Amino acid sequence: PSFSVTGLTSNTTYSFTVLANDLAGNASLAGNTVNVTTLSNPDTQSPSAVTTLAASNITTNSAQLTWSASTDNVGVVSYEVFRGGQ
Repeated sequence: PSFSVTGLTSNTTYSFTVLANDLAGNASLAGNTVNVTTLSNPDTQSPSAVTTLAASNITTNSAQLTWSASTDNVGVVSYEVFRGGQ
């Protein structure tokens, strides 16, 4: 036997136990319990473009780069800085 559980929320843990019933209405003891954590929704939205990129404190061998923070529906975790298009 099997049963598909629907209507669950993503990234949520649920506990399930199954009982067996007979025609007289008797129920079995609970068997084992299984914990299931549903998968997270995939992140398909890219962060916003970095804007207002500027350089300051420019010396003969360094420069300080600053920009406005990017936004994202699940959060920006890092930035990559490329020099010369690389």
